[in-house]
Amino acid sequence: VTIQPTLTVMVVDPSSVIEATPESTQTVFEIEPVIPATEAVTIPTATSIPSATATQLPTPTKTIPIPESVRKIDQNVVPKAVLWKEEFEPLRFTDWGTEESKNFYSAIEDGVFRLVTKSRGNRFYSSAAPQLDMLERDYYYEGDMIVDDCTGNDFYGLVFKASLDTDEYFAATITCVGHYRLIRRIDDVTDPLRIAVSDDVSPGPGTYRLGILVKSDSFTLYVDGVEIYTQILKDLGKVVSGEFGVYAQSVESEELRVSWDNLIATEIER
Repeated sequence: VTIQPTLTVMVVDPSSVIEATPESTQTVFEIEPVIPATEAVTIPTATSIPSATATQLPTPTKTIPIPESVRKIDQNVVPKAVLWKEEFEPLRFTDWGTEESKNFYSAIEDGVFRLVTKSRGNRFYSSAAPQLDMLERDYYYEGDMIVDDCTGNDFYGLVFKASLDTDEYFAATITCVGHYRLIRRIDDVTDPLRIAVSDDVSPGPGTYRLGILVKSDSFTLYVDGVEIYTQILKDLGKVVSGEFGVYAQSVESEELRVSWDNLIATEIER
C-alpha cells in the first residue's frame, strides 16, 4: 500500500477577521471554516508486463516495533501493526503546518512540533498523516505533550478520525486546570461531547502522554497510561476518515506554549 501524506490544515479563530497569507504549506485562517465540496476520484493503475529475463523482487520495508504502551493497556487489547509514526527528529512527514503570524507561531524545533499562540481564542490543529481508510478498524493513538505555559481553561491534545480538508475531526484534550474535553467537529459545528474533572489529570504545565483507544463505536482517553473516560458514539466505527494530528486552543492565555512529540498509531485486533 502506498501512503500519501495529506495536506495540512490549521485553523485559528481570532476575535476579528484576518486574511490568509500564501505560504509554502497550505494554511487556512478563518472565523467559520467553509467545508469544500469533495469528489471521489478513481485512478486507474497500469498493468505491469513481466520481464522475460529478470524477476522483480518486492522492496524490503522496515517494520516499526509495536510500543510497549499498547500491550500494557488491557489484556484484551491485541496489537497488530503500527499504522503511522512521527517523531519529528528525524521528520517523517513534511506537511506539518509551520507558520508565524500575528496570531501564532508554529515550527519543528529541537525535535518537537512547537506551538505558541499570540492571543486568546485561537483554535489550532494540524496533520501531516497519510490518508488511511479507517472503516471498522480499531487502534491506539498516542503522543507526548509538553506544556510550557498555559492558563485556566486552555486545552490541548490529539485529533483522530480526521479529515482536515473538510474541517471534520474528533479530538481528545486536557486543560490547564486539570479537566478533560472530548470534541467532535462536523458540518461546521463543534460538539463538546464531554467536559469533566478527573483526579488523574494534573493541572498546569508539564509533560503528559495522551492516548486514545478507538474500539468499534467508542473511544477511551488515557493520560499517562491511566484510563480517564470512555465515550460511546453510535456508528463511530463507520467513520472512514483516518488522519492523525494535534490540537490546541488558547481560551485564557495570550501565549499558550505547547509542543508535541513521539506520535504513533497502532492498529489492534477487533
